[in-house]
Amino acid sequence: MEQKVAKLCFDPSFCNTYVLGGEGEPALIVDPGYNKSGALNRYLNKHHQGKILGVFLTHGHFDHFLGL
Repeated sequence: MEQKVAKLCFDPSFCNTYVLGGEGEPALIVDPGYNKSGALNRYLNKHHQGKILGVFLTHGHFDHFLGL
């Protein structure tokens, strides 16, 4: 199965969210930044059937965890 890494940008200052995982498989989310628009949820529903394997935070800055 092919693995995919997607970099999501919610606005110019919040471009640090990554989603790892194959199409239709549960996703690993890295640094779920500020997601006011719901773009992360739409991406997960479209590409991962809304399934989340886990969340990884690289560090404690607010722009890396506000999407939790």
